[in-house]
Amino acid sequence: KFKKLRIVSSFGEVPEDTKNDIYVVRSGKYDKWVMFMCPNNCGQRIEVNLMNARNPRWRLQVKRNKVTLYPSVVVEGCGAHFWLHANEAKWAFFTDEVSGL
Repeated sequence: KFKKLRIVSSFGEVPEDTKNDIYVVRSGKYDKWVMFMCPNNCGQRIEVNLMNARNPRWRLQVKRNKVTLYPSVVVEGCGAHFWLHANEAKWAFFTDEVSGL
């Protein structure tokens, strides 16, 4: 679970290790990026694009200083797949139809 939402005005203000915080890079009234550490504890900083001009892009919802992202996030390095909902990672689990898992 992530603890605190921090709003900054530039990419450079976000530390390499964001610890348990979620950073939103905002320019004027526009949110451009969301950054946080991978909840799989692989040590990777995740950078999620919110800008319409770039793909892929996600939608950000902030309620009571809690962040929700749409759609889910897949981390290429460690293979983590999750939804970020109200500052919590909700893990994606898939079933294997052949083995019944």
